[in-house]
Amino acid sequence: MFDAKQMRTLRERRNMTVMELAVALSNIGHPRSLPTIRTWEKGKVQPRADDLIALAQVFGVKVLTLLILAPET
Repeated sequence: MFDAKQMRTLRERRNMTVMELAVALSNIGHPRSLPTIRTWEKGKVQPRADDLIALAQVFGVKVLTLLILAPET
């Protein structure tokens, strides 16, 4: 499951605004609108797999960093 709080933390640690994140995504060929990015950060919408890959690329992290992994039972 996507971790919206982690996405926001990663963005803020890089001193990026939502607009700067949108530009960075566009620069790697994965444009997304500001409202879309905001809904991800608020946890209202789950990004698709290709969005997670692009976010991880922009933030310089592994995709797993953007996920909440359920504990094994």
